[in-house]
Amino acid sequence: MAEQQQGRQPAISQAPRILGFWRAVEACVPQKAEKANPSHLTEPVYRLRADESLPWFDPKHRAKRIAPRLAWRYTLQAGLYEIERFAALLEVKVGSHEDVFDERRPSGQGRLFDLAFDEDGYPLPQSFVLSLACWAAGQILHYPDGIAVLEEGGRIVTAGLPEANPEIPSPNSGYAGFDMLVRRLMQWLVGATAAAREKKAPPTRAWLDALSGRIAALCLLPEGMISSTHAAKCVQVKRADATGDQGTSDPQPGDDLLNSFFVGDLNALRRAWVDGNVGKGLAEYIQAAAKVDPARVDLREAHGVATAFAALNPPAFPAGSWPSDHPLAFSQQLAVNELWRQLEAKPGIFAINGPPGTGKTTLLRDVVAAVVTARAAHLARLGGQAFAGRTTKKLGEFWCNYRPLHADLSGFAIVVASANNGAVENISLELPGVKAVPADAAGRSAHPDGYYQCLAGNVLGNAAWGLLAARMGSKANRGAFMNSFWWKNPPGVYSRKNQPDAQDDPTQAALLARWDANPFVEGGEGLRYHLSRIIDGGRKPVIGWAQAVARFEQAQEAERQCRSVLEANAKLPEAVVKARAQAEELERGARAIEVELAARQAALPTLRECVDDLQARMAGALKQCAAAQAELASHDRARPGLLIWLSTWGRSHRDWWNRRSQIDAQVRQSRADHDALAAECKKAKAAHQDAAGGDEKLRTALRQKQVAHQEALDRLDAARHACLQAMQRLGAYWPQSSADDAARELSSPWSTPAWRRARQDLFLAGLDVHRAFIESHPQEIIDNLGLASNWLQGKGMPEDMARVALGSLALVVPVISTTFASIPRMFHSLGRESIGWLLIDEAGQALPQQAAGAIWRSARTVVVSDPNQLEPVLGMPAAVEGALARHYEVPRDWWPSFTSAQCLSDQSMSMGTWLPGKENGKVWVGSPLRVHRRCDDPMFSISNDIAYDGLMVQGKSPSAHSWPHCHWIDVRAQTSVGNWVPEEGEAARKLLRSLQAEHQVAPKDIFLISPFKDAATQLRAMARMLGLDPAKTGTVHTTQGKEAEIVILVLGGNPQRPGAKDWAAQSPNLLNVAVSRAKARLYVIGDRAAWGQRPYFRVLDQRLGIGSEPPSH
Repeated sequence: MAEQQQGRQPAISQAPRILGFWRAVEACVPQKAEKANPSHLTEPVYRLRADESLPWFDPKHRAKRIAPRLAWRYTLQAGLYEIERFAALLEVKVGSHEDVFDERRPSGQGRLFDLAFDEDGYPLPQSFVLSLACWAAGQILHYPDGIAVLEEGGRIVTAGLPEANPEIPSPNSGYAGFDMLVRRLMQWLVGATAAAREKKAPPTRAWLDALSGRIAALCLLPEGMISSTHAAKCVQVKRADATGDQGTSDPQPGDDLLNSFFVGDLNALRRAWVDGNVGKGLAEYIQAAAKVDPARVDLREAHGVATAFAALNPPAFPAGSWPSDHPLAFSQQLAVNELWRQLEAKPGIFAINGPPGTGKTTLLRDVVAAVVTARAAHLARLGGQAFAGRTTKKLGEFWCNYRPLHADLSGFAIVVASANNGAVENISLELPGVKAVPADAAGRSAHPDGYYQCLAGNVLGNAAWGLLAARMGSKANRGAFMNSFWWKNPPGVYSRKNQPDAQDDPTQAALLARWDANPFVEGGEGLRYHLSRIIDGGRKPVIGWAQAVARFEQAQEAERQCRSVLEANAKLPEAVVKARAQAEELERGARAIEVELAARQAALPTLRECVDDLQARMAGALKQCAAAQAELASHDRARPGLLIWLSTWGRSHRDWWNRRSQIDAQVRQSRADHDALAAECKKAKAAHQDAAGGDEKLRTALRQKQVAHQEALDRLDAARHACLQAMQRLGAYWPQSSADDAARELSSPWSTPAWRRARQDLFLAGLDVHRAFIESHPQEIIDNLGLASNWLQGKGMPEDMARVALGSLALVVPVISTTFASIPRMFHSLGRESIGWLLIDEAGQALPQQAAGAIWRSARTVVVSDPNQLEPVLGMPAAVEGALARHYEVPRDWWPSFTSAQCLSDQSMSMGTWLPGKENGKVWVGSPLRVHRRCDDPMFSISNDIAYDGLMVQGKSPSAHSWPHCHWIDVRAQTSVGNWVPEEGEAARKLLRSLQAEHQVAPKDIFLISPFKDAATQLRAMARMLGLDPAKTGTVHTTQGKEAEIVILVLGGNPQRPGAKDWAAQSPNLLNVAVSRAKARLYVIGDRAAWGQRPYFRVLDQRLGIGSEPPSH
């Protein structure tokens, strides 16, 4: 998170508090009531104040026209309350947080409960939904230790309510008190509805008010908090659905949903953490923000660049690759290689920072290809051993047959998840879509239909190239997919036994033959029918197993050969370095010998002189010794006689002896001097002889060193030549380590066309192996996808069965997508690390708690997004969030209003870079994608400056359109309707007419957007009048993940209230998204003086020229 943040605690011990905090946040998020819109013809919304009639009694409403085949369906959002008071009460009770500086008070009205009514005004009891936020607030406010009570599941308050029958569904919120209250209220509504129908007396306004008051009391809410105002949402539905009870269906994310999808999951995760049942992915996700990895490598610094090149060596590439005419760019391939290195064989999490237009989906395709290729290798090796023996278990009232999968086939299921439907649909539609691969991809398969191309087209409803992905999530989506993909039979066929009678009816026989000759084409059938026909002998596998395995093994060998050549080339620079080091070492050795030889040569005269000197001194010492001996002999002859001795009283004799002793000492000293000099001379002669004799040895050693050095130089020249040849042969695919930033990022080291083709062919051959495997094991697949169908229908089953269901479905359809909101229900039977690969798209828009359950269920998680695009919306008053954080002692790094799933994931990364962060700090992001290929300038430069500190590199050639250049139309107005400025709208209308009439711009090429909802509503009406696509008109938030040739940004903003402009300019995110949607042109309309002085908009002001309004048309 922000670099300057301090005081973070180790998350290991506080993780349960974080999960508890997230759970409490989810429980306490109030949902706003629908805005009144009484004039709408088919979907009016009424605000029912005191004494106002319910819609089914209101003559004005009943006078609205409705087709005979349709009926009204009503949803009462009852017991409205002021969210500002809700927040204030909780803040006072729990205590405010010192880190909450947001002085804006929450506004709007929440609601206590929702209840649907049929066209006659009778309740549909199982549609009842109680606000968990209201119930949780009541628990907190009523009890002295309210949050502790809430943590324990809440107190059960059900006074006067009947026991719930077993068939009454439970919300499964994880709060026992809430679940009990909801079920009993639902049971009471069943009885009350039956009584009302018996009396033929639909509930009245008084009945609704009384019910609202009773429920408020049961929720322990303070008296007077819940008003007597309600909202009535009316829709027209088909008569067959008019009295249906929607309570059992899977709810979809939307503005009118009342409760969180994640509360139960977060409760389970906290228990799992306490029990030690937490995988590496979730542990890293929650703990990373509490620690800073000292081994972080900034990929924009010199050391990081060197690390990146090392990670791009050929051995690091996955074997399979998605078919494409172009290689991945430098940082794209780096991310793929690194995540594959880290996650292929072990669990964990890997985060990728993907600014707009940098190829996030392209990267994810390669991840999919790598996983599918790896599984194909196991399938080719296992063959019939992929399945264990048939197992039969009871699910509910029915018995289910299935075949457990070999352990080597686990961990390959890919789930794409996101917080919004748009991102999920993008991936689900793009992967199988025909535009996802080059035109020749289908022809590189063993059969023209490739990997169920026709079936994929039938399921997708558009041209497809293969059955690569399925949009799941909601129960409706799951059912629709399985009906078209699996259960659908040809026309007139209702079961496997109900085939056309080929023996008795030639017409039917011809029909059956035509279906069998062209699977999925003539009959439009699902896969189950096709496999059944293979079992019956009416069809044969489209691709034979032996043929598919042989082609796959050939593709493996071709890829290995290409890789080995490149691996050898990649070692050439190292060989040059090694040869140079050897040559330099040998050269240093030769020089050392030369120095020693020269020193020896220089020392010889000195040594000779030393010997001569010693010999001369020996001669002198010898002479001295001879002279002393002669003197001693002479002295001995002159010894005094007896008479002299007597005459001198012995003195002469004493003198003689004294002198003799002196002479004798001289003799001995002379001899000693001579002997010492002789020894020294002997050593000097030996040294001289060694020096003279050692020269030849040194000369021999020198000749050897010189020969070895020359050989090393030859090897160095050969290595350099081989390296130069490889560089010339590979050209742009040779690593450009000395290139500048832009050139390096645009490069694709080692990704030669031949190797790319081999890797792509291996992936395609892997898909053939999958199809051949499916069709060579038709009964096993029918059994296991029958189990998967039960799982997708939400039938409870043991985890081992659910794992088989998911693994078998993923074996046929490699990628399934879902929103986070659907994961707790869709994957409720699956536990820790049961999903092989979780790919989170647009993670920057996901609150951190929304992704937690999916990450816990996944062995490997790849998180892709950008913290500088649209941020997640919490919907909770800042004061309430801060108060709850204070109670749970959770620092801001984990607050949903402060972080996102992407930001938390980024902190787990050792490889990444720093970007500008909140509060003038820096934020660490995971492995960044840097080459931008969407926007022309100035859009690219604006986005790069305000949000990315120059991180991105332009990879797009300028567009060749003759449209007016990007500019800002300055409109200064003094009045507005909310944040809608009519003068700006008129300028936009003139600009649109000019673009269409004078420049022939197609409506599909234009986005018309504004930061504000009320402005977007007016723009949408304008778009309809001018023939623009309303789906391409709206707020900036609606354009995330989309693009258009032209973006017209109508700024709006009340001239008298600058707060709205300040809100839009509080971070670069909103402007970054708006600007980066425009591929070729950006036109801004608004008050330049007012907007241009604000943060980030200053850059927009500096980069855009001045424009004038086009003339009226």
